[in-house]
Amino acid sequence: MKHAWIVLVLLATVGLHSTFGARKAPAKSKSQQVNLQLTVSDLAALKLRAQEYQATLPKSAPLGMDTIIAYEEHKYFVCIVGEGKKPRLLRRMILLKPSTLVVDDQITGLESGKPLHWQLRLRPPKSGEGMFKVGTGPASAPANVSYTIVRPGEVPLNPAPKGSGIIVDAVPAIKEGATRVVSVIGIGGKKPPVVKSDSRAIPLVLDISNGALSCKLVLPAGADSAGSIAITDARGKKLMPERLLPSGVMPHGPKGVKMLAGWDSRYTRKNAAPWDTKKVAVELKKAVESGTIKPGRAVVLGCGAGTNSIYLASKGFDVTAIDVAPTALEIAKQRAAKAKVKVNWMLADVTAVPKLKPFDFMYDRGCYHGVRRSFAKEFVESARKLSRPGTKFLILAGNANEKRRYGPPRVKEADIRKDFTSSFDFTWLRETKFGADGAKGKGPLMWSILLTRKNK
Repeated sequence: MKHAWIVLVLLATVGLHSTFGARKAPAKSKSQQVNLQLTVSDLAALKLRAQEYQATLPKSAPLGMDTIIAYEEHKYFVCIVGEGKKPRLLRRMILLKPSTLVVDDQITGLESGKPLHWQLRLRPPKSGEGMFKVGTGPASAPANVSYTIVRPGEVPLNPAPKGSGIIVDAVPAIKEGATRVVSVIGIGGKKPPVVKSDSRAIPLVLDISNGALSCKLVLPAGADSAGSIAITDARGKKLMPERLLPSGVMPHGPKGVKMLAGWDSRYTRKNAAPWDTKKVAVELKKAVESGTIKPGRAVVLGCGAGTNSIYLASKGFDVTAIDVAPTALEIAKQRAAKAKVKVNWMLADVTAVPKLKPFDFMYDRGCYHGVRRSFAKEFVESARKLSRPGTKFLILAGNANEKRRYGPPRVKEADIRKDFTSSFDFTWLRETKFGADGAKGKGPLMWSILLTRKNK
């Protein structure tokens, strides 16, 4: 099935120098200037671009980012999160298909006490770009582009077109060297998007309607949380229940999107995923309750519906839990709330983990054996990124010595040692069984692997 994807025709640049045709900034001694440009394709080009997913990431520089740190393609939206250095910028771009773009700019490192001269403008294209042309009169802004500006602490603004293209000057107060501007831009829709928000709330909540669909966006301050999204149709029917936005770069392109949908479907069916037993793994309980693994900062790779993550949190661990299935994470969040424990849930790919502070303990039940056939190097590299010398890593994986035909994916002992020996020491690698009774049970054979990160 083909779906809309038009982000690459939305090009943005950020800098501290004035843009061509922009209004002159106040003197540098009195203010600081940040300029944002967006170039938007005409409707015909948008429709042409709206036919399929993209197999590669967009280039970060044209989007005003030095680095893309999170990315996801979905049936209803595309999300890109990036960072910039000059100025220090966290930018979220969320395309609500097919015709609404949200740009959340959070700028830090500015000189405290100085006002900010901030500009948003849809600039006229250069010759040969094939984009729409904007004239020079006050009524020259194209009819199929509209937008709303939200500045936290103030009511939403609906600025009118000014001069060549659209220019918005905002001079919010700068406290502790930081500021934020959120833009909601309609492109080519029959009606401009309607935006409702309480801009005084933290995190910022936007309710956006573009006629056919309505979207609730929760946009946190800073990069510590990814925020969430929910989508309903015009009658209020849930098309996509509230779920997390990505914290890392997700698999994308037709194959990646299909794979993600497949994983998530295991948690949307009536019958639970076979690995979601709601019982804490015996090997994990033994390691924690014997004192082999002591409370500290822990990350769970492929956390699923959260049973083991919640257990660790209940034992005093500071837990971050990662999975690619948003529905699994929503189930996990509900279970954690019922258990009255706190877990940092993250939607991300374990083979391309986001940048996080190294952990004291890493845990994986069934993720390594599922990805190693195609992504062994990437998984081990993720383990390296998330660990430091001395970090312990407990892995429970399918055992290739199992004779029965059904059960989880299986790994040979030689392959396990080959994958991890260069970066980790083996505390143990022993045979046991999946299931509540461990080695005494009737479950499939399993490897219990305890690793310690080497001093390199």
